[in-house]
Amino acid sequence: MTDSPRRQDLPKKIKRLDEGVVNRIAAGEVVQRPANAVKELLENSLDAGATTVTITVKDGGIKSLQVQDDGCGIRKDDLDILCERHTTSKLRSFEDLNSINTLGFRGEALASISYVSHLTVTTMTALEETHGWKASYKDGAMNPPTSRPAAATKGTIILAEDLFYNVPLRRKALRSASEEYNAILDVVSRYAVFRAGSAIAVKKLGEAKSDIATPAGGTRLDAIRAVYGAAVARNCLPVELKTNEVNYGEEEKESKNGNGNGEELQCSVSGYITGADYAGRKTQLVLFINGRSVDFPPLKRCLESTFASILPKAAKPFAFFDITMPASDVDVNVHPTKKEVAFLYQEELVEAVRAAVEEALLASNAQRTFKQTLLPGAPVPNALGVIEDGSTLGGGGGGGQPSYYRPDKLVRTDAKVQTLDAFAPSSQWNNERPRSATAANAATVPAEGEEEEDEEAMIEEETDVGAAVGAPIFDGNEGLLAAPRRKKRSAAAAAAAAATMNTTIPACLDAAFLPTAMEIAASALANTQSTPQQTQDVPTMAAPVRHRSNPTQSSGLESVERLLALAESTAHQGVSEVLKTATFVGLADSHRALLQSGTRLYLVDLTTLTRDMFYQQALRRFGQAPRVVLCPAVPAVQLALVALEAEEAAGQWQDGTQSGKKEEIAELLAALIQKKAGLLGDCFSIQVDVERQGALDSLPQLIEQYHPPAEYLPQFVLALGQNVDWQEESECFKGLAEALADLYCLHPDPELDAWTPLLEEKVEKGGDGGAANIERVHRIEREKRRREWEAAHVLLPALRLFLRPPRERARDGTVVELTRLEHLYRVFERC
Repeated sequence: MTDSPRRQDLPKKIKRLDEGVVNRIAAGEVVQRPANAVKELLENSLDAGATTVTITVKDGGIKSLQVQDDGCGIRKDDLDILCERHTTSKLRSFEDLNSINTLGFRGEALASISYVSHLTVTTMTALEETHGWKASYKDGAMNPPTSRPAAATKGTIILAEDLFYNVPLRRKALRSASEEYNAILDVVSRYAVFRAGSAIAVKKLGEAKSDIATPAGGTRLDAIRAVYGAAVARNCLPVELKTNEVNYGEEEKESKNGNGNGEELQCSVSGYITGADYAGRKTQLVLFINGRSVDFPPLKRCLESTFASILPKAAKPFAFFDITMPASDVDVNVHPTKKEVAFLYQEELVEAVRAAVEEALLASNAQRTFKQTLLPGAPVPNALGVIEDGSTLGGGGGGGQPSYYRPDKLVRTDAKVQTLDAFAPSSQWNNERPRSATAANAATVPAEGEEEEDEEAMIEEETDVGAAVGAPIFDGNEGLLAAPRRKKRSAAAAAAAAATMNTTIPACLDAAFLPTAMEIAASALANTQSTPQQTQDVPTMAAPVRHRSNPTQSSGLESVERLLALAESTAHQGVSEVLKTATFVGLADSHRALLQSGTRLYLVDLTTLTRDMFYQQALRRFGQAPRVVLCPAVPAVQLALVALEAEEAAGQWQDGTQSGKKEEIAELLAALIQKKAGLLGDCFSIQVDVERQGALDSLPQLIEQYHPPAEYLPQFVLALGQNVDWQEESECFKGLAEALADLYCLHPDPELDAWTPLLEEKVEKGGDGGAANIERVHRIEREKRRREWEAAHVLLPALRLFLRPPRERARDGTVVELTRLEHLYRVFERC
């Protein structure tokens, strides 16, 4: 008797699985983690033509996951079968896979999500004008079985809650909420770059700020900048490739094509890669093939080897590629999550992309950017070489931070440090007689009804340390001036002081005959008497120069305020900063100065800058400027004749019957000035003596301790007749302010500019002209020193306080950067 077979040896019976079990297993393949669900829903939104997609996540997508778009929506009739497996609007037959252009095609995404979460869909199409429809799903079926009306906008909102609530093992296997959220960001980042122009945003539930937000209508480079940062976008190099075949030999091509049937690779590649200047934390490859985000390990390995052979060691590049191939060459149905695709000519494609990347990287080597990184604990200097705690580089800093020696930033800009002038003996230039009759015989008188301002009302500009406060100020130009006043003086006291000065230094300007402008100054210089106090030696170091603050009240005229606002509105901040922080180095010629600002050396045109400043000052002190009295008053007729003679000598005007006689024109100019005497006096403090042929009695004081040169008074009178439109108010005031600016500005001196050190040495050795030329050398030297003192202690402080430089001064050659200490230091290092 044989033994009966044991039960365990018998084969088990095959049973059909319950449909719910099958669907749940399939759902586990499609939706492995929240990032997979986001990818499927995002692809559905893009297939629906959405231009705006907003993704809201809670607890890494486990608690809540919502995707809202503005696509075409879902028909109400299709809501019943929306979450059933293999229901789709993108595929009709299996052959359609050979030409599929949509991202989804199986109809499994929503069904899989509904089996592992609580799914709610709210949708509205363009045909529905009043409201949308809302439906809830569980295990692929609508629950409850009917949809209900709901408030909605055009598009679809899909909400998945409690993901994997019925698959506890899968839920336990998920990572932390932050890691799952980062995985969602990685997926959305790829599609945000690929679909540049669509506004795609990701944020956490309850937060106003999005972690990813791409601009609508932006370029792909804009999307890279928004998603991966400005450092990546700044270093991106474009890669473009469009080919029908790879450059192989005929024999190799036949071997690759199998039978040599003539089939060729057809592809179009566009993308970006980072160059040698970028160093990331990890290599990032974003690859799309026919619009699908896929992984292609062979291409990634090839690119990594290419980058390693060209880029610096340990460089971690970023690369994005959008590869388009014929749909018939790509098989998209090879992976449950569509993470991978299969396609023809893989090796040819890899080689073509490698060649394009290598070409782009080698071309980028022609331009490199290097950045300097400070060591830990090193102080961070600003553009002026000043450390954040206020100390300068190379000096002892405070705040506990170590101060490192940086010779390329070590500059001296402290005006309190003793200058080389302190070691020079007193020179004869201090005793030089006044430059002009205007300067020698001018007394500053406050405007009518105005008292001298006390010390608190003055703006002090420090010059050299060592000057005794209260000591006389001698500038070689204006004679002996009073020390800074500490007490108020009435207008009567000021007039008495002016009268004393006038009697002490009499004027002898010959008003009867003024042949040339230069002879006016020469006559005044030759006959001006000096007091014994003037002839004594005065220390070279000067006391502080004090500039009177501008009036605070408005001029009361809209035209003047408009002109001043227009001049100040075009101020260039960079030029202003240079002037405010500059240290005076010296004069390059008679009207150009060298200024040091931080570690930079500038050459500035003082003629242009002072003209701008005096134009603005004439408008600021409109009707309120103190008066500079001219003793004696100069007849306008004589000044006009001098100006006309200069014009005739220069060939710019010819005396004749058509243009008129000089005397006639001079009389007309004098009559015009007499007629406008009231306007000139009230608005610009230009006093005109009507009873003495329109003689000029006073000029405005635009800045302190500075008076206009008398040799340019004739041109000023001529400008009043030629350049001023007396009919229109705004143009009249503008022309008068420009005429005053031309009079007061620092004018070039051709004699000083033509005088070279070589010529000076030749004269001093007695080889050219003897004693007369030696005296000329001394006079030119004194004039140079006087101009240098005036530029350093009068004009430059005034420019800092009052000038609002126009924008064109930064590009018309008025302010030119010559060099920087950093550049010179590199030169010295090589020597």
